[in-house]
Amino acid sequence: MVFGNVVLWGFLIGVFLLVLLRHRRGRAGSSGAAPSLPEQLLAARFARAELNEEEYRSRLQVLTDTTGRPVLR
Repeated sequence: MVFGNVVLWGFLIGVFLLVLLRHRRGRAGSSGAAPSLPEQLLAARFARAELNEEEYRSRLQVLTDTTGRPVLR
């Protein structure tokens, strides 16, 4: 009887830990990996329609300007 209780509790704890682990993985995977590069963040904002094409291209040009100076318009 004691052996059965240990097995039952072990099974329940194992199921709980598996569900918890899958939930954490799913939450990290659903949001996707956070973009690390500024260009990727900008592209993600453009994809979500937070920026129009003109804003996207202007900001992308500022990010990719090789002189180190912001592009003034």
